[in-house]
Amino acid sequence: MLPNNTFRKPIKIDFWDKLYLFMVMLYMGQAGFGMQAMVYWKYDTKEIFFFILPILFTLIISIRKNIKYNKQFFYVVGLFSLWTFFQFIKYESLNASYTFFTFYPIWVAYVMIKAYKKYLFVFYEKILVVLSLISILFWMIQLAVPSVFTDGFNIYLYTALPESLWGSPIRNAGFSWEPGRFASFIVIALFFNATRKKFVIKKLDKNFLILLIALVTTFSTTGYAIFFLVIATLLILNSREWKIPLLIITIFSIFYLYTNLNFL
Repeated sequence: MLPNNTFRKPIKIDFWDKLYLFMVMLYMGQAGFGMQAMVYWKYDTKEIFFFILPILFTLIISIRKNIKYNKQFFYVVGLFSLWTFFQFIKYESLNASYTFFTFYPIWVAYVMIKAYKKYLFVFYEKILVVLSLISILFWMIQLAVPSVFTDGFNIYLYTALPESLWGSPIRNAGFSWEPGRFASFIVIALFFNATRKKFVIKKLDKNFLILLIALVTTFSTTGYAIFFLVIATLLILNSREWKIPLLIITIFSIFYLYTNLNFL
């Protein structure tokens, strides 16, 4: 359990720090043009800007925050280097793109953790709340006037899906390329929110409610199942007498959702 003063004195975060985290979030959604460039790049010259931008931004943040690379970082890099070497020996070839995108996220993750420290969880949640609000607004517009959005419509902050998919209503994919991915981001933010509130139900705030509404609009079975686990954790930690029954109910509820809902 986190101490009471864990998040009371946040580190100094300026506009560029917030912009960097917001940018990384959009890249992780992989929805808009060029947004896959932090995961893979097809050597398309049209996407070279989107490939270079996060690299430069990560380098700038690293310099501005005076990030120091400790031995744990080099242990991880060394471990993956050894794995890459074994791959080369086995297949007698080295895929440059695969190798780069193996080490790239390690560097980005290290810089982000060192730059934001434990407040990374707080800022992640706040950004998800903003992105969720935007997605709910666009989703409601799409519900009211479906003809406004064409299949595959994307403005980076929202992706429009077909009016009906696998027998479900219009699903909210948010800034991601598909609803399940968006739901996963939301559930992580919900968990961070619940953690900050020490899993006390009465302390859950409007951020939790906004994220919950956004999660419902995704119609994602995976998202619902994981959310049930979060709720079960909340209830079990707040109840001494009903821990086992609540755990059993949660397991059967997840199984029922998975086997009976006709969307994924």
